[in-house]
Amino acid sequence: MKAVTFFGGHGWPVILLGASLSLGCGCSTAPGIKEVRRPLAVEPDVRQIVDTRRVSAESRAVLKGLGLEGRAARDPGGAIAALAPQADDAGPLDPRRLALAEMLCIQGAAWEDDKPEEAIGCYLEAARIAYPAAIDSQDSLDQTKLLALYNHACARLAVTVFAIGLPADGTAEVTSPLGERQVRVVASGPGRFDPAYFDELKMTENLRIKGYQTRETVPGVGGKLVGHRAHTAERQVDDPFLHPIGLALPVTATLHFSEDREQADLALHDVLATDQTRLGAEDFQLAADFTAPLALLSSLTPAKNVGRKAMFHPAKFLGSTGLYRLEPQREGKIPVVLVHGLSKTPAVWAEAVNELRADPRIRERYQFFYFQYPSGFPAGFCASALRHHLDRYREHADPARSNPHHRRMVLVGKSFGGVISSFQVRDSGDSVRKLFVEKPLAELNLPPHQRQTLQAMLHFEANPDISRVVFMVTPHLGTDVAEKPLAKMASRAIKVPVDLITDGEVPEFEGMTNLARAYLNESTNSMVNLRPHSPVLTTVRGLPTRPGLKIHSIVGKIGHGPLEESNDKMVPYWSSHLDEALSEVVVPTKHGNITHHPDAIAELRRILTLHLAE
Repeated sequence: MKAVTFFGGHGWPVILLGASLSLGCGCSTAPGIKEVRRPLAVEPDVRQIVDTRRVSAESRAVLKGLGLEGRAARDPGGAIAALAPQADDAGPLDPRRLALAEMLCIQGAAWEDDKPEEAIGCYLEAARIAYPAAIDSQDSLDQTKLLALYNHACARLAVTVFAIGLPADGTAEVTSPLGERQVRVVASGPGRFDPAYFDELKMTENLRIKGYQTRETVPGVGGKLVGHRAHTAERQVDDPFLHPIGLALPVTATLHFSEDREQADLALHDVLATDQTRLGAEDFQLAADFTAPLALLSSLTPAKNVGRKAMFHPAKFLGSTGLYRLEPQREGKIPVVLVHGLSKTPAVWAEAVNELRADPRIRERYQFFYFQYPSGFPAGFCASALRHHLDRYREHADPARSNPHHRRMVLVGKSFGGVISSFQVRDSGDSVRKLFVEKPLAELNLPPHQRQTLQAMLHFEANPDISRVVFMVTPHLGTDVAEKPLAKMASRAIKVPVDLITDGEVPEFEGMTNLARAYLNESTNSMVNLRPHSPVLTTVRGLPTRPGLKIHSIVGKIGHGPLEESNDKMVPYWSSHLDEALSEVVVPTKHGNITHHPDAIAELRRILTLHLAE
């Protein structure tokens, strides 16, 4: 059998190295998402109460008692018309309302593809019938069946209205089995989306999701949706922090009916901006699904093992480097920037973001960003890239330096991501430059553009916007794993063009140190930087941080031995420990599992909550 080789012809050893020596081994079930086409109203305490084949047993009993069971099978429209007057006159929780709303949803599902306007009419009537139960549910959000049907009808109507392209503030005249109705899309007002903002809307009750410890949902009023806004060149101009796979957001649809119930206003709520809506004279908790958007983003990732490939061939992935946000820009929210580790992608943060955004205090006050970068480059190069993109964000979001929320940024770095985060909160002075060049860069006989590139890597100041930093399993002084034979083989497999790092060929010159010559001749990379007590990491570790900066550590530990002698299978405690940290939490897990370990996520939640109180 012919051998298959990867990563520049190194074959199976590199595959093994990528899997076991990327300083990030250990992972949960791969996130996945599957969409099923079944109109089921599924809420936490309600099982399948709408089915394309039959009504529920409770509703069949109602139809049978009214002599409509046979007619419902032969002539659904006639049965709906016969039942409607009785249901309209019944109380909010009367079983006749449930039977009518179920039949309308089933009829809407049958018409959705071929007769979308009629389907909208059915869903509108179903929501109207269930509406009294919805506005009567303020003290009973344990999900009555009618509230679940109202939510279901809102979601299905929103998706169908979106499909036919009804514009914001546009009104559609629809024919329902019970008469003429109007539905209007209301996009104005805080916390609401214009449907045109999205390229796709999906019902979350139709999404089967795996790979998350908890599906974070909130019970309440409204149909849970996920909206996807795709990346385009035009949008990139207006929003330079839009990820190449776009933006996926939790959305909740509600229908608010006029007093005569003849007209309904459809609203798409931005539940990352608001968790309340007004129906009638009362404010209600909006239902929400915070896991579905993250799962959808994972499913849209174009290729597998991107992080590993980007480590071994970083130059090929340089174009994807960037700071990417997970929601539209929020002027009143504090940025939290998450930086992944070696051989990884921002996907490692999905579980943490999933659970953190489920906390209403964090959801209300923070906006999350990912920094994505090819991790094969040396630490100084990756750190200068992060610094550049943080500066771009500041210029874009707060050019006048007038937003106090922006200056309370929290930076969270995992593993090698913690290393390059450390560069963001320290002042280099001349210490890093002296590792490579004995005299000031201004005195070097180099082209100006090359001198500027070296300056960005060798001289830096603490970012004044970062007020708190969290280091997770960070090898501040390297790791002995990087000295092992397999790790050295992996290091040789990483292809880093030196002229790309230095913006051109750099000849030897007077004042160049032996370390600089080694970097130029041996093509240094992230794995070289991570060798124990490497000169670069040791120097950066000793640099002063910005006054007032709050530092926290989350470290991993395997086994029952003394903490000082422990490790997480990748990073030893002597490297991850920081004396100056305000807190240090030890998590009993191996290195690669830290970002989705419950104890680590709980500590992040504690730190973010503490940050709000200070």
